[in-house]
Amino acid sequence: DVEFHERLYTSLNVDLKKINLRDPLPVLCRMPEIYNRTKVSSDCFEALHRLHAIRKANRLAELAQQSMFPLVHQLLQVESKYGESISMEDICGEASAPRRTLARKTRVMEDSHMMAAGADTVQAATAAGGHTTERRKAPTDSTNPVFEKSLRERQPQDYLAEQVEALETVRREFEETKVAKETARALDPVSAEFTYSGQKLQYTGLKKAEMRKNLAREKGTHFTHSKDFLSAAISMVDDESNFLKQGRQVTRENWKTKRGFVYPAPKKPSEFYVHPHKPTEARIEILKEEWIENELHPKPVEREMTLKDGQPDFNCLPASGKMVFGGLEPPRFERPYDNNNLGSSTRLPRGSMYLDKDPEFFRSVHLCGEGLAKEKEENKKREEELWQSKVVVDDLDFKVGGFNVRDRPVQLEKASDILQGKAQKISIKMVRNARLPSGKKVPLRQPPYSMFTRAEYSDPRDFTEDLRADDPTTYTAKDLTGQPLNFKTHIHRSLGKPKSQIIESHTRIKPMSEAEKVGERWMRSGSSREGL
Repeated sequence: DVEFHERLYTSLNVDLKKINLRDPLPVLCRMPEIYNRTKVSSDCFEALHRLHAIRKANRLAELAQQSMFPLVHQLLQVESKYGESISMEDICGEASAPRRTLARKTRVMEDSHMMAAGADTVQAATAAGGHTTERRKAPTDSTNPVFEKSLRERQPQDYLAEQVEALETVRREFEETKVAKETARALDPVSAEFTYSGQKLQYTGLKKAEMRKNLAREKGTHFTHSKDFLSAAISMVDDESNFLKQGRQVTRENWKTKRGFVYPAPKKPSEFYVHPHKPTEARIEILKEEWIENELHPKPVEREMTLKDGQPDFNCLPASGKMVFGGLEPPRFERPYDNNNLGSSTRLPRGSMYLDKDPEFFRSVHLCGEGLAKEKEENKKREEELWQSKVVVDDLDFKVGGFNVRDRPVQLEKASDILQGKAQKISIKMVRNARLPSGKKVPLRQPPYSMFTRAEYSDPRDFTEDLRADDPTTYTAKDLTGQPLNFKTHIHRSLGKPKSQIIESHTRIKPMSEAEKVGERWMRSGSSREGL
């Protein structure tokens, strides 16, 4: 059951809202203009979309759940855009009487005149008691015997059979063409193994060479792909011909010296008597010239200043007692300040002033010397002593049972017992000294190094046995003898390196003696050990 808790169409009153579309709804929904918002508004598009979804829905509950009923303002948009006037047939459901048009009125008047002209004939026929019908237009020819005969004798055309026959014909032609191409390819003296343009034996280049060889037999003839364009002419000279190779070889020889590239080049005997730092000839010529001070850096233009006799030049460095400012210690006076000596020409208030130089003024902070290193060492020692004074434990190392604990076990101690020393607990002593009812001791066996120690060694399975067998007919490369060559997957790391980089020296490992092969790791499953 479907329930509606809200009225959507209250504004349309109680009567049914009738909208007469000028085109069917499916046609309107397929029109491209409904997606153009400059022509059709979004409300009009949404109403058409919902109405179209209602026509395709199978259940009313789905429409109510997905809110697919158009709203009032959306329906009014559709009516305004695509609606037409409603006729009486749309309202009542029945076709109304046809209206009398001007042509019908004229035809009725003509009929009345004709009836008036033949009134006597009609009256006579009526008096005789008969009913007369007069035809006022030519008889209609509604039969076509020729067309009906053609319909009876027409044979329907089987288009499927024609398509199947055409398909078989095309397939047969394809197979013939394929066989012809394979035959021509097999008879072609130039093999199509190398198809990339960068390869020397590329198929297209070899075919061009074969074509030039055949065309060269006709003398005095010019071959071209187009008679209108010179660029379409066929070149009768190969780019890799001997003529061009020789030209490039001559050009390349001009780049090199006759002895080739040798580094370092051997010196001439005369070069051994020359100083290694001898300047070049150009530098020697420059050194022969007269030296001019600041020739490349002339003194900048400035204002000339002339000092009087005995007048010192201005010194921008502040000085006190012919010493750089700040290089002196605070001044010292002969006595304390005495206000009674103010204004005296023979005695100063504080007496003579003494200016002593500061010995630390010219000392650089970067030249630490041994003093700074000793100071750092003392500070470090002082910090260590302070830290040691705050330690309250007996030992700084974490120990278990009196032993240091490692982060991970040593590989050689894998078979060692967890218990260190002799057993002290009664339960462990009972396990270690267990006896059978017969009185025979059953000591605790030491665990093996590995679960595979006592097993027979077997070579691993070769995975290449499960691979697909090689097919030499599919190989593309060939060796010098013309035999097919498989793709090389095992390339030595020293391939392509100079001999100086691949020289190796191996020291022979001395084999172990039988006396050294002692212990559990050298025992097999068939061996036995005393006490086990």
